[in-house]
Parts: sequence; structure tokens; C-alpha cells
Amino acid sequence: MIVVSLLTPPADRKRLDRFYAILDTPIGEEHRLRAAGIRLDRK
Repeated sequence: MIVVSLLTPPADRKRLDRFYAILDTPIGEEHRLRAAGIRLDRK
């Protein structure tokens, strides 16, 4: 597992930041995400 993790490319930082921002936002506070420019719809 360690060898594989060292040989694979790291995850895209922008996608990780978006993921953690969504995880960290409480329900009902979605306006914080919109203010940060994060869209939640998949259109």
C-alpha cells in the first residue's frame, strides 16, 4: 500500500479543497459555498 501511494500521482488540490469545503458546510449554510464560488448542482 505504501509503495502504491508513493507511485501514484497526488490528487488534484482544487478538487480536494472543494470536497472538504462541502463536507465542512452545515446544512442550511449553502450560501457560504455559493459565496466561495462552489456550485452544488451537476448541470
